[in-house]
Amino acid sequence: MTKTILYTRVSTDDQKDKGVSLDVQSSKVQAYATLNDMRVIAEFADDFSGTKLERPAFKKVLALLREGKAKALVCYDNDRLTRNPTDYMLLRDEFAQLGVELHYVTRGKINLNDEIMQGVEDFQGRFAKQWLKKIVQGCTDGRREKARQGGYMGHGQTPYGYDVVKDGKLFKLVINEGEAEIVLLIFRLYVFGDESGPMSIKEIANHLNLLSIPPAISKRNDERKASRWQVWRIADILKSRVYLGEWYYAKDSDNPIKVSIPAIVEQEIFDAASARRIKNKKGFRATRIGTHQALVRGCVVCGHCGYAMYAMTTKTKTGKYYTYYVCGCAKGVQYNGTCENRHHFNAQRIDADIWQRLKGLLTDKDKFDRAIDELNQNYDTQNQEIIDELNRVETSIAKRNKELEKAVDGWISMEKGTTTKEYLKKRCDEIELNLAELQAKKEKLQGRLSGQRLTQDRVTSLSQTVLSIGRGLEKADHIFEARRQLVADIFNVKVALSFDGQEDIQATCELGPLENYEPCRSILQ
Repeated sequence: MTKTILYTRVSTDDQKDKGVSLDVQSSKVQAYATLNDMRVIAEFADDFSGTKLERPAFKKVLALLREGKAKALVCYDNDRLTRNPTDYMLLRDEFAQLGVELHYVTRGKINLNDEIMQGVEDFQGRFAKQWLKKIVQGCTDGRREKARQGGYMGHGQTPYGYDVVKDGKLFKLVINEGEAEIVLLIFRLYVFGDESGPMSIKEIANHLNLLSIPPAISKRNDERKASRWQVWRIADILKSRVYLGEWYYAKDSDNPIKVSIPAIVEQEIFDAASARRIKNKKGFRATRIGTHQALVRGCVVCGHCGYAMYAMTTKTKTGKYYTYYVCGCAKGVQYNGTCENRHHFNAQRIDADIWQRLKGLLTDKDKFDRAIDELNQNYDTQNQEIIDELNRVETSIAKRNKELEKAVDGWISMEKGTTTKEYLKKRCDEIELNLAELQAKKEKLQGRLSGQRLTQDRVTSLSQTVLSIGRGLEKADHIFEARRQLVADIFNVKVALSFDGQEDIQATCELGPLENYEPCRSILQ
């Protein structure tokens, strides 16, 4: 009995079609295996689109087949494996090389070495791809038409202050009176304030929390975590033009569609709030740097939650400026404020530490060369999956080239006008199209690899960069722009800060980990 794997797949669109549900597929592949006296060792199912092979269950199927744990695969039909013709070619070639039998409930066992059958399969795969494009385009056109008719086609959380109601065949946004009052209150407090004057965004959040007003829910803050109003949520409301009655479908596309909805805020108060936000933002940027420019701002994350850390500046009682890095999640500047890492990391001390680490790497020839060697030695291990796929693509290209050569020779030797000659000509065209798709996939994979490997040209470039800074590297100690360029632009430094009784600083760059600085033999010598 042949060891067999059963595989089924659906996607959201598939489930709309009768007869392709997971239960239906499962019963049919099981019946097929029983009828053909197969020994089923595993059954896997995916609820993912068939346009890509990166599906959790299908990856397990491939792993078992590549390990030789099974010699047959049963699916309901070929589009359950993939809807991508190029991926389908690669799978067929790999199964043939592994000696794996491919069975479809709808057609039985597939002869993976039959060129005529391969031509039919390629045509069917291409037809399925065109069908999928039509389905996607049809859905897109349908959504755009509903938007033109005034329908709300939003995804995820409904904008705060509104409810979604069905009006005939369309869904529309209507004002939620209770939430709309809170939106108006936020704008009025920000523009006019109370007897003490306009409130800051943080003061508004504190004010709403003191009043025990339920906070707005969003995709970044689900109901379980929304116990308090957050600063970022107030800021989002103040800058959202939805409250002016403007909502756009496909707003990031080349052809967004404006959908009119009921306005909550008048134009005058919205403009006043916008003007104050811009003014405050400019003032904040002017003072946040203070007397210390934050070297690794934008390059540092919280070592506890992984969210971005911000460079903040405050004025001490003595009149001096103090700049520090703080977790935006912990402070409620961004996200949900649940991180416990509320420690303030002295930016001057952190920046000096990171700069000394990077300079230690750049001025140590042995360490510099060793970092590059280790990075490239780990390259094959880290990217083995991409390399294996690239090898399979190259094998398929070689196979298609042989098929094309054979088809061309047959076409040339046949008498003009015969049916066989016409078929061979079509087969040549089909193979050439397959080769073009395989070549495009190969170039894409090679691009992914070249973007990760430090080629000799890149090594030379990095070395020349260091040498160009050259013997004046020490001068960068006094030139912020030079240090910033090295840290953020050239060597792509990343920093993670955490605190557990004491500060922990983890740093990496394009060449690998940045260890503590130790004076050593210079690359410039």
